[in-house]
Amino acid sequence: MTDMNRRRLLLIGIPLLALLVGVAFWASGGERIETENAYLKSDLVPIYPEVDAQVNEVLVEENAVVQAGQAVVRLDVASLKIDLERAEARLATVGEDLLALERQYRQRGDELALADEQLRFAERELARQRELVGAKLSPATRLELAEHEVLQARGRVDILRQGIEEMRIRLGSVLQGRVSDHPLLRAASAERDAASLHLARAEIVAPLSGRVVKLPERGAMARRGAPLFTLVRADDIWVEANFKETQLDLLRPGQPVVIRLDSYPDAEWRGHVHTISPASGAEFAVLPPQNASGNWVKVVQRVPVRIAIDEGPSDLPLRAGTSASVSVDVQSGNRLSRLLGSR
Repeated sequence: MTDMNRRRLLLIGIPLLALLVGVAFWASGGERIETENAYLKSDLVPIYPEVDAQVNEVLVEENAVVQAGQAVVRLDVASLKIDLERAEARLATVGEDLLALERQYRQRGDELALADEQLRFAERELARQRELVGAKLSPATRLELAEHEVLQARGRVDILRQGIEEMRIRLGSVLQGRVSDHPLLRAASAERDAASLHLARAEIVAPLSGRVVKLPERGAMARRGAPLFTLVRADDIWVEANFKETQLDLLRPGQPVVIRLDSYPDAEWRGHVHTISPASGAEFAVLPPQNASGNWVKVVQRVPVRIAIDEGPSDLPLRAGTSASVSVDVQSGNRLSRLLGSR
């Protein structure tokens, strides 16, 4: 090989070879989109008491790890026991009242039978008096008295029947042998069960495993409708990355993700894109932007993307709310196929 040919090889062949290697590397490589607007997230479960009572005992320390079903706080049960006793007394009173009403119903039935017999006797007596008066054998005053007795007997029968019907309606299922189905008894039983449930739930337990935060002090008042403490779920932590809307054209669920946390700069976690929010973060703001106003400035919006964590260092605890940066492989090994597919 002459010097001229060697020089041509060096000037043309080597740069061409380098270009081919670079093109091959680019075609076999992937595209990545990244953002530092990412944070660890976890379910924050506010725990609400079901009764109004004073905190009697806090069984765990702040930020302690608790298991599902573990007792965390005990409330004062003195007033709750009184409520239960009152409900039990109410239940017993309703049961006795129904039994007394049933006995009275049976008694009124006997009285109605006697009143019916008295009415029939008064009607027979009236018929006799009419015959006697018609035969001039009895004065008219006897007939008037007999008619009055019939009216009184009929009135007693009507009153007793109305009272019995009212009792029958009030007794309802009791007359059919189903005492426990009576509405008053069911209502009193429900009050008793509610009081018993409130007493049982004076010991507040963790509904799931996690860390407890913002525990109350002993002596504080627990109020229904106000959270008593918060449980941070420990077994389900994910990353919420807020990508610009201009980065979403290649983003798809299932794509691999590299996660780095600011708290552990030398460690990496692996994950994948789980879901992409159907709306930008601005749509969920307390004061959403008023884009229809006259003072409008276009701002690139960010869309929350949930990234599931698949693997990473097990000795490094993850804390919700800490900052992260993510890198999503959106076109791994597909540049060449994308280039060929566009033809």
